Amino acid sequence: MKRKTDSLSDIDIAVYALYILGGWHSRIHTEDIALKCFELAKSKFSWVKYPQYPDPTPARYALEAAKKQENGALVTGASERGKTAQKITGWMLTDNGIKWIHENKLRIENSLGSKKLISDRLAAERKILALKNSAAFHKFKHEGSNS
Repeated sequence: MKRKTDSLSDIDIAVYALYILGGWHSRIHTEDIALKCFELAKSKFSWVKYPQYPDPTPARYALEAAKKQENGALVTGASERGKTAQKITGWMLTDNGIKWIHENKLRIENSLGSKKLISDRLAAERKILALKNSAAFHKFKHEGSNS
């Protein structure tokens, strides 16, 4: 039996999961991405013997592959496994990755099923982030409503 997610690669799902989690503006931990991948496509991102549990390995491998130039250099970052004090860990979309998401988002969402609510939530989160970073908000935060 063919599943809808069979038309998607692990890279498609991992990069999309990174996008959903806000990877366009901040680094996201590998395990958070793995959990989102599991929510989106359980059969591809679960343990074999215990399919009710997420397996972070396919997500980590997909992110490492998405980082490679031959796959478009869609993400930057590293797994937290080799974490050192000097090494920044977690994953973030590159400019290529953001462009790729815009070109492939509809195809991925159609394969995964309806994700309109996620898209709406992301738009709302972007607006909130823009508001929080605005000069007017910073002025209000420091001076209050008395000015």
